[in-house]
Amino acid sequence: MHDQPIQRTQRAFIRLGIKILCAIVLLIGLGWGGHAAFRRLQEYNMMKQARRAVERHDDRWAAIAARKAFEINPKNADACRLMAEVLERQGASSALAWRTMVVNLLPDSLDDAIALARAALRFGDIPTAERAIEKMKVKGAGVAAYEEAKGELAFAHQETAAAETQFKKALGLDPDNKTFQLNLAIVQMQSNSVDTKTKATQVLRAFLEDPTLRRRAARALRDLAFKNRDGRGVFDISQRLASFPEAEFRDRLDYLKMLRQLNHPSYAVRLLDMQEEAASDPAKIDELLTWMSASQQTVLAKEWVKRLPASITTKPPVADAVSGCYIAEKDWTGLEEWCAKTDWADTDFLRHAALARAYRERARTLDAEKEWTLARKGVGTDGKKIHDLQEKVAGWGWKPESLDLLWLLTKDQQRQNTALATLSNYYSSEGDTANLYRVIRHLSELRPGDPETENNLAQLSLLLDLDKQRARSLAKKVFDRDPTNSAFASTYAFSLYTQGQYAQALQAFQKVKEEDLRVPAVAAYYGIVLTATGDKTKAREFLELGQKATLLPEERALVSRAVAANAGQ
Repeated sequence: MHDQPIQRTQRAFIRLGIKILCAIVLLIGLGWGGHAAFRRLQEYNMMKQARRAVERHDDRWAAIAARKAFEINPKNADACRLMAEVLERQGASSALAWRTMVVNLLPDSLDDAIALARAALRFGDIPTAERAIEKMKVKGAGVAAYEEAKGELAFAHQETAAAETQFKKALGLDPDNKTFQLNLAIVQMQSNSVDTKTKATQVLRAFLEDPTLRRRAARALRDLAFKNRDGRGVFDISQRLASFPEAEFRDRLDYLKMLRQLNHPSYAVRLLDMQEEAASDPAKIDELLTWMSASQQTVLAKEWVKRLPASITTKPPVADAVSGCYIAEKDWTGLEEWCAKTDWADTDFLRHAALARAYRERARTLDAEKEWTLARKGVGTDGKKIHDLQEKVAGWGWKPESLDLLWLLTKDQQRQNTALATLSNYYSSEGDTANLYRVIRHLSELRPGDPETENNLAQLSLLLDLDKQRARSLAKKVFDRDPTNSAFASTYAFSLYTQGQYAQALQAFQKVKEEDLRVPAVAAYYGIVLTATGDKTKAREFLELGQKATLLPEERALVSRAVAANAGQ
């Protein structure tokens, strides 16, 4: 009996405890929910401010507000997109990183994939553009903007015929689109037809009155004038381009460069205007300083640096640009002192490289090697850092270090194609067949089935007497695909030549056009085969043409032997 009151009391305490616990949980939930709601409200307000700033053409505040929204919510694709748009208007390559983030957040968005491809092409990152376009090939088929983006990619590859086809296709889907009309006119400026080129020029001149497209039209007309060596035309269109409110800093800088080349009386005033514009923007200071030091204006550059805040000049990217002034003056002690007192933060690898240069120039070999090791270690596997360091040392003429970094870049998915192309050009110009083979073999792994790459691999293998069976198989494979292709025919003919099948080698050239046979690189192989078949009179003509080609050492030896054989007739 006495237990019942006790039990009732216990149950009351239990119920009270449960209620208190529930209240605590509720308060925590409300607190957390309130905090989350507050952050969502912050994010909303930041994006609202960012959009209003864009409407007012206040890119600085738009970027600040959009970045704040992104910091609150890293999955905010609208914030990333707005950041990209602002940076693109400023001509900043960092826009590409924001476009990439948008696509990662919205992988099924065709519009964002196209925007990424366009940004990548604008800033010279062709592999990223290729991946963005390839990923959307099914979803984008028949969409005007996608077909136009494919045209831009083809144009970046200098495939003008394919680019023209794509732009016409895009216009067929959206005939009133002025951007498509502009792109078609730009590609038609490359035409061999005087009539086509004249009409394209007229279209571009008409677009100079369109505020949304006149900048691109002016650049295209300026480039045409430069190609035609029309100095007056280049100056006039550059002056007009620089006057556009929407012109980028680089457009005004290009005009400034021209004023200096002409020793124009307005140069000094224009330079001061550019310095004033750049004064609060480290990226612009970096660009202007780098040009000034490279164009023997280091005295003016260093005077300007003195007028700038130390909080800007002693940090990246400006600290690196200032170091360029010391390098231009060959002031190695000054360079060492500058590097010692400045903070290069995430680009400290460039500071170590600059110190390596300072020490090497003063024959302090051990110190130079130590600093270069630190620079090399500082880039790690970061593709952008490797690229920046490679560009720096290539500009200094440090070939071994530059080549080492280029090979490192071949492991970077975003930059490997560009790195391999640079290596290929270098080894070709140096006549280094073995390393050229190494490059092409690497390319063949990245581009399985690509006929041009397979043809090059077969040719180099045969020249070096490596893996001949596979080389002959590849040579026949690409030749069978297109026997009219002079490069494919040359390689297949050479494959047959190495097997002593001279008559069959001559037949390999049957479907090649006469004008293609007279291209020096093709004529060399044709002349070699003609010599082997006994047609020495005709061979002499083509061997003479072949001697004008840029040939590898092994090819020159083949031509020399053929010439000697003809001479001994």
